[in-house]
Amino acid sequence: MAKILITGASGFVGSWLVREAIDRGLDTYAGIRSTSSKKLLPSEGFQYCVIDFEDPQSLETILKKHQFEYIIHNAGVTRTHQHSIYIKVNVDYSVLLAQLALKTNPNLKKYVYISSIESHGSADQTPDGVIDDRTIPMPRTIYGQSKLRAERALKKIEALPLIIMRPTAVFGPGERDFFMVFDTIKKYRFAPIMGSKKIKYSFIYVKDLARAVLDATLSQYVNKAYFVSDGKIYRISQFTGGIARALNVKTFGFTIPFGVLSAIVAGTTVIDRITGSKSLLNQEQLAKMKALNWDCDISPLVYDLNFQPRYTMDDATAETVQWYQDQGWL
Repeated sequence: MAKILITGASGFVGSWLVREAIDRGLDTYAGIRSTSSKKLLPSEGFQYCVIDFEDPQSLETILKKHQFEYIIHNAGVTRTHQHSIYIKVNVDYSVLLAQLALKTNPNLKKYVYISSIESHGSADQTPDGVIDDRTIPMPRTIYGQSKLRAERALKKIEALPLIIMRPTAVFGPGERDFFMVFDTIKKYRFAPIMGSKKIKYSFIYVKDLARAVLDATLSQYVNKAYFVSDGKIYRISQFTGGIARALNVKTFGFTIPFGVLSAIVAGTTVIDRITGSKSLLNQEQLAKMKALNWDCDISPLVYDLNFQPRYTMDDATAETVQWYQDQGWL
């Protein structure tokens, strides 16, 4: 039975990667921090592996002991007030893990890096309105810049059997940022439109993402990068409308102009400086919101791995609502 290590396993995407790896019959190790919550992880079928990137020697010892054939590096930081933390966690730790994995196991079959569509930015300025591998990367956020920097650093590591996955907006059971939209619709019957109703969004349901990642991990391919979405484009009203249908409520909605959003962000920026935290609505999020097109090309994923989403938007939204309700979130 092949061994696989999944870092960031206690988080939203990581927990579903663990489930998918277990379902594939892999000897699965969930890489977590000593302080990580285990609430999202399944109750059995895998082993824990405490990872401390601040202690390279202990990390090397773990990798040498287990000889993982596959590593999915999903750990990272998505929101912080310090640029240096983005670089340290998203870039330096990713490179460290890759270098130590190769050093301790020359038979490493695959190192899969979970990047983001944000590494390339939006499709606003592309000739055909679609982001693909020919697109000149223009990240709109510091987070996206750190993901791009990590991709480029990993590509320079000689003999690393690298796969890069660039998911678009991911939603599903256990996700906390989109949950605020679900919660707002349930409590207030309000379906907000941030900035412009003309924005083209792309999404991927977390279960479809997990399946795509494991397909790529276990495939014959190396040195490839894939954008991951369900292959469709949505207006925000289609997404919120699905939530409302799943909740069986009627909603009203209006557009919150970018000027208002900018004023709100000015306030949250002051608060963040005082508290040292990073609000969900911040300068980076505003920069991302101002993009009008997040369409991406998934044809390489379809061609190489025969990827097809198993969930429609409505089915995925309904399942997510049910999970939130079952867990007492809604």
